[in-house]
Amino acid sequence: MPRKSKADLAPIRPVSSVTRLQPPMTLTGPARTVFTAIVANNASNHFLPSDTALLETYCCTIVQLEQCRKELQKGIVTDDGKVSPWVGVQERTIKSMVALSMRLRLSPQSRTDPKTLARQRGGDPHLRFPWESSEQYSQRCLAAGYEHDKDEGDE
Repeated sequence: MPRKSKADLAPIRPVSSVTRLQPPMTLTGPARTVFTAIVANNASNHFLPSDTALLETYCCTIVQLEQCRKELQKGIVTDDGKVSPWVGVQERTIKSMVALSMRLRLSPQSRTDPKTLARQRGGDPHLRFPWESSEQYSQRCLAAGYEHDKDEGDE
């Protein structure tokens, strides 16, 4: 049997083929900073190159929303007594931001699968849902025909 070379004996090192998405050259200033931060704060394989345009639009939307906030701090009512046009811009920007965040799977709701949540609870009907008040939990327990311990699950 021939001797193994030094290269054959060296530990195998995984080659990382995943590179993070880079901001497009057209994106500058605060939007570029937002783009870089979002990509850095998500898994390296979260975004594909095909997501670049959508993510670019999302970052510009965040910057525009910040501009709306600054303008509305000056006052919601203009000097002539009318509602500032920035209110409408802010509403449309928020709608866009929410829609884009869902498509990019950046919002908690879009990252969570309802089936997975049920599995995490273990399917135990005795556990209180996070959104349930103590009274709602008690009513659900009574309706289902089982009792619950007042000390557990009640606030």
